[in-house]
This record gives sequence, structure tokens and C-alpha cells, in this order.
Amino acid sequence: PSLGSAYTLSIWFKDAQPNNNYRTLYRGGAGHHPLLTDRLTDKIGTWNNSAPGATSFQQFGTATLTAIAKDGKWHHLVVVGQSGTSTLYVDGVAAGVSAFQSPLDIFAVGNLQGGGQRFADLLDEFLFYNLPFTADQVAVLYRAYTC
Repeated sequence: PSLGSAYTLSIWFKDAQPNNNYRTLYRGGAGHHPLLTDRLTDKIGTWNNSAPGATSFQQFGTATLTAIAKDGKWHHLVVVGQSGTSTLYVDGVAAGVSAFQSPLDIFAVGNLQGGGQRFADLLDEFLFYNLPFTADQVAVLYRAYTC
């Protein structure tokens, strides 16, 4: 789908892959990533394919997958992109802001289109909205699936 100027991406995952490479949750057609983990770490961020080198990865504040990567539970990730930034929510709670908003589309979910950057063992309930959710709306969405 085309992301447009503002959007919300929502997905559930269980058991993230080992952090021996990037783990791509969403990849855009031009190489931008609305959400991935940095290579060899559990840092969660965005990827700006137009940025030079080391500035390409933009972490969501201090957000990581370390505590939840392999705990055997389902976890909810939401990315809200608007006004040039992206906000990450983990299990209904704001976890950080990235200084980059992926501007294009979603080309692949859960991995690169050619493989090699699988995000998690299990993914479920991928939802895409052409509008930015508020923190309250993200919390309601999280609770709707956990009650």
C-alpha cells in the first residue's frame, strides 16, 4: 500500500529472530524502512535510504527489543508516521520517536523481499491506516486484541 503523508502501521509479533543481522518488519519500495532493528543490536528504528552511511538508521529514542525479543509472548508494534517523524508504540505505550518518516510505500512485511532479514518467527494482524493514530487510539487498538 502507498503510505501517503500520514499513516499508522500495526502488527503483532512473537519471538524475534536472533540479532545477527538487520531484522526488517516493513520495507518500502525505494529501500526505506518504516521499522527494522539495527544490525547486530536490538535497537528499533527506521531506515532512510537517502541518508549517507551511518545516519541511515534512525533509532526510536532508546527503544530496543531486548526485553521482549524471545519471551514467548505476543507483542504489538505500531508505527505512526506524520510531519516528517515516526513514533513507535510497543504494547500500547509510546516507546520513542525517530527523526525520519518513510515517505513511500510498503513493499514487504516481515523480511526483505529477497529474504535474509526475517523479523520474527510469527507475525499476525497486519493493519494499515491512511491516518495517524493518537496515543489513545493506539492504546485502544492494543486493548482490543488483549481483552
